[in-house]
Amino acid sequence: KKEEKKRVEIIIYGQKLDVTNWLNKHPGGRKVLLIFNGRDATEQFELMHSPEAFARLKKMLAAAGKPADSVKQSKISQEFSELRQELVKKGLFKTPVVT
Repeated sequence: KKEEKKRVEIIIYGQKLDVTNWLNKHPGGRKVLLIFNGRDATEQFELMHSPEAFARLKKMLAAAGKPADSVKQSKISQEFSELRQELVKKGLFKTPVVT
């Protein structure tokens, strides 16, 4: 008998999201998703993700039948994201991968 996958769910913007199928696809590594299993990861999401990731999150929430209109990147988070992306482009910052 094949063992069932244990569900991994994180909370972002007050919405519980099943990320079980995203574990092996997450660019930051699966461990970070496991660390936040059952916990609110909104702040960490805002600090470490690009505008493209915000768009992907909205699609994931919509596909799960959850309201996506709550996903709004704060101004400071957006500015931090832009600064981080600029530093990455210049080779001055490398996004950590949690393994």
